[in-house]
Amino acid sequence: MNGHPIVLVVDDEPDQRHLLRTLLERAGCQVLAAESADNAMALAEIADLDLAFIDLMMPGVDGWKLAEKLRLRQPNCPIIITSVLDVETYPACQGALPKPFSRDQLRAVLAAHVPDWRPA
Repeated sequence: MNGHPIVLVVDDEPDQRHLLRTLLERAGCQVLAAESADNAMALAEIADLDLAFIDLMMPGVDGWKLAEKLRLRQPNCPIIITSVLDVETYPACQGALPKPFSRDQLRAVLAAHVPDWRPA
């Protein structure tokens, strides 16, 4: 990986998007943020993603369907589900970050799923 990991954040809640963006940028990531599945797929068309955080409960196309679509578009991109729902209800993915989460939990996800990531 050259430079900063490119991370997609998808959440319809502005506060959650902002929180994830801020923590990821402080961790040295380049963040692409989307408020919907449609916006997320448009971003996935123009960037080679290193990691994606997807909220499950969104209007329109939900996180379950988005995870399927993103997996087809970017099969090498690990998908991390973020949600207030029980982890047992999450779709098959590479990781989970149940809400609420801490900075340390987020950094642990980065360390586990972005091989060249080093804390900033």
